[in-house]
Amino acid sequence: MRRAVATTLERYRPGSFELYHADDGAEGMRLVGSAAPDLIFCDFNMPNMDGMAFLEKLRQRHGHAKTPLIMMSAETRPEFREAAANAGARWLPKPFTPTLLRELTDRCLQQTNSASD
Repeated sequence: MRRAVATTLERYRPGSFELYHADDGAEGMRLVGSAAPDLIFCDFNMPNMDGMAFLEKLRQRHGHAKTPLIMMSAETRPEFREAAANAGARWLPKPFTPTLLRELTDRCLQQTNSASD
């Protein structure tokens, strides 16, 4: 899934993104500490730290309270989607189309750019 997201974004806007990859939530949290991401993609179900735990820790980190996060999941139960939304994440249901991925990415990046203006 990581590779599919990266490939879609690289084809959509070549050279516009610097992409970092993590195998799990714990590694992702370490990466966030060394980078200043404009947008984070996260899977709801990850080893070592699930998506909701990752999101909660991210929101507690200085400078990342408003970093846009897109939570990807094949999970269909509305309570999980609502929990992610209440924590400030956008929901991207799997499977998804490249068009949906690009549209949601654009909305999140516009949110980031508006907040920094």
